[in-house]
Amino acid sequence: MNEYENLGTSELRKLIRERGIGSGLALSSANKDTCIRLLKGELTWDAFLASQGASTCNHAAAASNAGNEGAISQIAAGLAALMPQQKVDMDEVRKLAVDAGHDAAIHAVESVVKAELDARLAPMKVVVEDRKAGETRDLGVVHKRFPLLLQMYQARDKDGYVPPIYLYGPAGTGKTTTARKIAEALGLEFHYNGAIGNAYELSGFIDAGGRYQETPFFKAYSRGGVYLFDELDSSMPGAVLAFNAALANGHAAFPVGNVNRHHDCIILAAGNTCMRGDGNMAGFQRIKQDAAFRDRFTYLEWPIDEALESSMAAAYGDEWGWLDMVRRYRRNAERAGIKDFEVTPRAVDRGLAMLKAGVDLHEVIESCVRKGLNADAWKKVEG
Repeated sequence: MNEYENLGTSELRKLIRERGIGSGLALSSANKDTCIRLLKGELTWDAFLASQGASTCNHAAAASNAGNEGAISQIAAGLAALMPQQKVDMDEVRKLAVDAGHDAAIHAVESVVKAELDARLAPMKVVVEDRKAGETRDLGVVHKRFPLLLQMYQARDKDGYVPPIYLYGPAGTGKTTTARKIAEALGLEFHYNGAIGNAYELSGFIDAGGRYQETPFFKAYSRGGVYLFDELDSSMPGAVLAFNAALANGHAAFPVGNVNRHHDCIILAAGNTCMRGDGNMAGFQRIKQDAAFRDRFTYLEWPIDEALESSMAAAYGDEWGWLDMVRRYRRNAERAGIKDFEVTPRAVDRGLAMLKAGVDLHEVIESCVRKGLNADAWKKVEG
């Protein structure tokens, strides 16, 4: 018995596609015996196509409605798994339809999926009306979760303060840009610092001349503004303990004395993990933070926004098809479960900038995507 006899027709068609023997609508008309002959090399793809003639294209169109409904049900089950993560690939949709055995189902499903994708992948644009200031602020294209974040900042606790929020997600998803846009939307000053190793980087210090050296946190805390504590999960746990009291109360101790928190002090933090030090976001390992410190924050996941990524590519004029290449590499890496390797929107931005400057495509791939990944893993990413 040969190696193909125990496989179903759908499995055989899948092997034919994977091995590059054949694909497309015609494959759906190949029965089990034909598939085996194609795989064993007893029948060439060109000969198979010639034997089918024009009838293949019309075969599924003549299928019964009941048959098509079964095909569509099978495809819908596949789409249900793909769509929630906004990673629908039209090639994957076609494969699902072909495996279902009904070409007519392809066209019905594709029209529905195309409409869904068009709606999902339209970039989010936000215009904010500040009635108090009598201004309208056009923030342009923003991350798909920006409206939710802005809505969360309308909340106030029992003491009238906005609870601090922690954004976590992959690198290059626009967390820092988002913080700046939040400040713009609210009409407030923007203050920022990265990971810290000592408490004085938050509280400030008195210099040799007796002058108090203010920090971004002090400025926002005492006078109002949007404060971003970026790369928070890379900070030393002992250094951020001083942050606990400031987050929990309406006042905090600084070198100049006890300072009341301004009611327009908006605190936003960002990182790549959930601050548990267990590499809970693929490819990232950060420092575990104290449980009481973590509890000071409201969490909001900040994933890759493909609509925002598409908008970025369109701004360059992606004549190279670089965006599609990057996304293919990303999907392949995810499917292969490759750790300590990331293909973020920064690869799109930097790659297009290099291509526009005339850098060779191979060099751009090596610099912006592969980034020293070993040969075995890279083969999986290339697909």
